[in-house]
Amino acid sequence: MIIDSHFHTLEMKKKGLSPRQVFLEDTSENDFWGGLDIGIRLEDFEERRNLLEEFPHIRLSLGLYPSEVELPNLDEKLKVLEKTLRMWSWSQKMGPVVALGECGLDLHWQYGTLKDQQVLFQNQIALSNKYNLPLIVHNRNATAEVLGCFMNNPPTAGGIMHCFSGSPKDAQLFLDYGFYLSFAGNLTFKNNNDLRTTLRYVPRDRLLFETDSPYLSPVPFRGKINRPGYVRYVYQEASKVLGIDTDVLKRVIVINFLRLFPAFGEDEKLRSFLARE
Repeated sequence: MIIDSHFHTLEMKKKGLSPRQVFLEDTSENDFWGGLDIGIRLEDFEERRNLLEEFPHIRLSLGLYPSEVELPNLDEKLKVLEKTLRMWSWSQKMGPVVALGECGLDLHWQYGTLKDQQVLFQNQIALSNKYNLPLIVHNRNATAEVLGCFMNNPPTAGGIMHCFSGSPKDAQLFLDYGFYLSFAGNLTFKNNNDLRTTLRYVPRDRLLFETDSPYLSPVPFRGKINRPGYVRYVYQEASKVLGIDTDVLKRVIVINFLRLFPAFGEDEKLRSFLARE
């Protein structure tokens, strides 16, 4: 019963993987239960929704990635985003969309201008608050700037700091806003001791794990195409770092995930898993 809190189904497809085959194989071979297929643009929402109808243990997020600031008609895209949330968000009608994102700031690639990225991000924070949807936050080299957006428009539905790679001090700043911190395959990298130090700092009831598939594959698959089932290697590394049994950690993550995304609480397998002693 391992959960992947962040993967990109259609990006896996672009890498030559069959999402359906991946989910079926990982469920049977890698103990994968499900998680979140993360959106980065609006145009592929219908394809994602149709593709994942077969897998009720996988829900969707919907949002505009920082790179979208470089495209025309951004105001129109925000209107379409809100319209889609009204139609398909779990908070509105038990739809498949349970989170808003991936959105945030990226000062590594410097899409558009910082001001443009901030405006796009703050608009999505406002939609997250309006529709009571957790935020899936992208933060690359922009911790101070992301926190500045939070100060101007505090997120009220919480969310996830995706692929967290900051210091314990950074972690505390986001924990203070009610966010969960999701650790990815880079936790398994040999020389990433600073990130393992941060992991030890984070309260267990605020932890999540992810793959960011098809990117950021963990050891022993580093450099290869990633897939959701490989999140088990992140669990295994985290178990060693924290000094707790992997089965105990799995239970912790299920509880955390359900707290943030109650839509998954309907799942019989999850309820059965938590009912075990």
